[in-house]
Amino acid sequence: MKRKPPSPMRRSLSVILLLVLLMAASGFITERQTAGTSIAQTSGSYIVQADQMALASRLVEQAGGTITHRLAIIDSVAAQLDAIAHQRLQNHPDVVIYADQTVAATQDDDDHDDDDRDDDNNDPNDNEYHLHPSVVTQAYKIHDQKVESHISRCTSGGFAQHEQKRERKLRGAGVTVGVIDTGLIPLEGWRWIPLNHDPGTLIASNGDRCIVYHDVVSADTSGALAQNKVNSQDPYGHGTHVVGTIANSRRDELTDDSDYGSLGIAPDANLVVARALGDDGSGSYADVIAAIQWMVDNQETYGIRVLNLSLYAPVIGPYWDDPLAQAVMRAWQAGIVVVSAAGNSGPEAGTVTVPGNVPYVITVGAMTSAAYTSSGLDELASYSSRGPTESAFVKPDVVVPASRTIAPMPINSFLATEAADSRVDMPRSLNFGFISPQSEYALYELSGTSMAAAEVSGVIALMLQVNPNLTNNQIKYRLMTTARLAVDSDTDEPRYTAWEQGAGLIDTEEAIFTDSTEEANAGMDIALDLDPTSGEHYWGNTEWDELTGNFVLRDPAGAVQQVVDSGRRA
Repeated sequence: MKRKPPSPMRRSLSVILLLVLLMAASGFITERQTAGTSIAQTSGSYIVQADQMALASRLVEQAGGTITHRLAIIDSVAAQLDAIAHQRLQNHPDVVIYADQTVAATQDDDDHDDDDRDDDNNDPNDNEYHLHPSVVTQAYKIHDQKVESHISRCTSGGFAQHEQKRERKLRGAGVTVGVIDTGLIPLEGWRWIPLNHDPGTLIASNGDRCIVYHDVVSADTSGALAQNKVNSQDPYGHGTHVVGTIANSRRDELTDDSDYGSLGIAPDANLVVARALGDDGSGSYADVIAAIQWMVDNQETYGIRVLNLSLYAPVIGPYWDDPLAQAVMRAWQAGIVVVSAAGNSGPEAGTVTVPGNVPYVITVGAMTSAAYTSSGLDELASYSSRGPTESAFVKPDVVVPASRTIAPMPINSFLATEAADSRVDMPRSLNFGFISPQSEYALYELSGTSMAAAEVSGVIALMLQVNPNLTNNQIKYRLMTTARLAVDSDTDEPRYTAWEQGAGLIDTEEAIFTDSTEEANAGMDIALDLDPTSGEHYWGNTEWDELTGNFVLRDPAGAVQQVVDSGRRA
């Protein structure tokens, strides 16, 4: 491991931040092959990595394995291996073998990203008070501002932008947000058109807005897509809720002052949704990596600027030795702004999940809005995962109120059935004319860092509409340096540690209109980090103090500083 020079974005914290842990600091894998060689020799699905995908493919076939996915983005293939094939490959010096881990949209069977009533201190007299995503982030206050924007035009070959700009309201127009999740149901009667050159892909338009759906999970074996007789799907419901949080264009009364506006944060944004998680809300590393690869491959075709990953997997080693994390790093390297949920495994320390543990990306934790707390203050949600990461980085980067987030779900989806008491309106029906039965959906309250990540993705779409030339590192820097720390009103000291709230609560308007051009992740070379031959990986600035039994945030010479104390207070 090599330490890099201090980041130019580093600023001293106002206090030394300590976090008491109930567990000892764990060791970290530093050799690339360790994760692969520790796998038990059993039959199953594995990801086999070599210097080039072609080599991995050839070696798997020679060993007698069956290739299921070609994952060029990480020089790998996913394959079914029996015990003999596994042993042959495990003993080969040119490959690394990873178990094909499970990825989930929610954590814990009894959680479902649903409202934690104890955590929220729910007031039974407050049942009529609802915080829509555009209200939580305060985006609704700037939706009617006009900005010069490129406008998208949908074609069978992708999204084309008009050369000339014209004034549009600040609602994400011309910006494409990608989402990898459990799927999507149309919310406005979109009529899907199949893209024959890309099986499993549908496209629809709604005015100047384009929507694409790509199914990694369900292959079109019946030819139904080609006949334009099928719809997109979301049997679990999570993906539709995430997409609705980002970009629901439905308009309704938002506040007690009778403000009327869009429920979503970026209601005019283009959407590219890849279904990589199945009917039960879970999927495989292979499918999710394939979806990331599809997003990167189609980055220019659809103008994908933001990628939302409201999904979770357990940490199996350092970020650089995890195939899903590697794919996420490739997306960031390609210039896409990757936004990840921190995880719902709090309140314990060290619970940030994959891919939120990737230091480059924007990792988002969850707060509970003051409207739902007995203190009358925004409070850190108990379920929100805390840092540090396995590689000693401070995470999350920012937080946002995400408990009881209101967004649509199909009423017959798994989550809607499980969370029936969280429905906040009557079901609505959409008749597409070419599919039976018609789709029905309603608005539901769900809680989790999935919703937090989606809210930040929506804010980023607004940032990019105003300034489409921003890089992903500049966006991360702006979000962190304009965030507001939750502080004690008596002492002006942070109420939460850096490993709990990161740089603090996002400030939507400040993040959009600040003129900073500085970049986050300075001093880190993602290309070297991804190069298995370089030995160049990074360690955060969290240290274990054996004397006190605490984690402590220090600034030793050469540490990579990930937290910015902007001096802003909530």
